[in-house]
Amino acid sequence: RMDSGLAFGSGSHPTTRLCVGLIEGRVKGGERVFDLGTGTGVLALAALALGAQNALCADIDPEAVARARENAGRNGFADRMTVKQGSLDVARAAWPDDHFDLVIANILADVLTELIAQGLPGFVAPGGALLLSGIKVEQVDLIQTALRGTGYTIAEQREREGWLALIAEKR
Repeated sequence: RMDSGLAFGSGSHPTTRLCVGLIEGRVKGGERVFDLGTGTGVLALAALALGAQNALCADIDPEAVARARENAGRNGFADRMTVKQGSLDVARAAWPDDHFDLVIANILADVLTELIAQGLPGFVAPGGALLLSGIKVEQVDLIQTALRGTGYTIAEQREREGWLALIAEKR
């Protein structure tokens, strides 16, 4: 049950559907999830519904933060989903020593490249993965270039209606 209000994440966008499919392949139970650019929280909620232990979420939009918190409560996950306003800086301050089994960012490719440069892969626990989406098919090279030097490579990639979602793992 989702209320999207003005926030992104009703569940109908191709990137959302791609991400949910990749989350289904990754969450087996007990995982810690970090969802950056959470929007309505739909992806974190999907991970929790599949058995993730908890989800920490961040978004720069105050409307998105409010919606994500409401949706967590509406779906019975308020105790397992923490939502903060901000980006990587806020996440680092709120969770300085935390690492996550799955780090999700369904944003646009240019923002993803900035986040990768700012250290997004550093939030991934050993053996964990990055799930990146919001990438047009023709932009995949931007992401591959951004990942170069981080130790991460694309392990899985899915396409739908001209959009990509991918899993990156440490080599």
